[in-house]
Amino acid sequence: MALSKIGTNSISDSAIATAKIADNAIVTGKITDGTIATADIADDAVTAAKVTGLGKIGQVAYGSTTSNVLIESSGGTSSFADTGLTVNITPSATSSKVNIFITLMGVQTANGTNARIDFKLMRDSTELVNYQANMWQQSSNEPFRNGGFGITHQDSPNSTSQITYKLQFRAVDGDCNVQRDSNSGSSAITVMEVLA
Repeated sequence: MALSKIGTNSISDSAIATAKIADNAIVTGKITDGTIATADIADDAVTAAKVTGLGKIGQVAYGSTTSNVLIESSGGTSSFADTGLTVNITPSATSSKVNIFITLMGVQTANGTNARIDFKLMRDSTELVNYQANMWQQSSNEPFRNGGFGITHQDSPNSTSQITYKLQFRAVDGDCNVQRDSNSGSSAITVMEVLA
């Protein structure tokens, strides 16, 4: 006797065990929109690499300091020194960008009629940006203090190794401070990994 066709309505729920379904039996084209409920998707099933177009922030790292740093350079140009602002981050992908936000407090020039400060943003030993002739004090030997100094920069490190970002400064024709005293508050550096 020939087998008759079994209609879908004749198959009860849970009649076919998972083990009886071949690995390649259900293709994407057979899954209609809205078939898989959110509750049926495991928490770790969708990775960041599968999500696009959201301007995703992968991670955030932060560093701060209140320590005073003084460079004395009357009549010349000093070497660059660390401001004390430093932070480490390990990008999750080589395609990521890193947004850098810096607020430097208690910036002061003094003891020079042409005193000024140069800043340098570093990624490890690589110079990213050199900000010259800032906080320029002209025709006066009186101390001049700025309550705060802000820097933003976007970097493309092309790396998945740990990176250290830091801000350095030097004095030109005078004495220069950062985080001058306890009234200055805290200087800070924040870095954000932006996923592609």
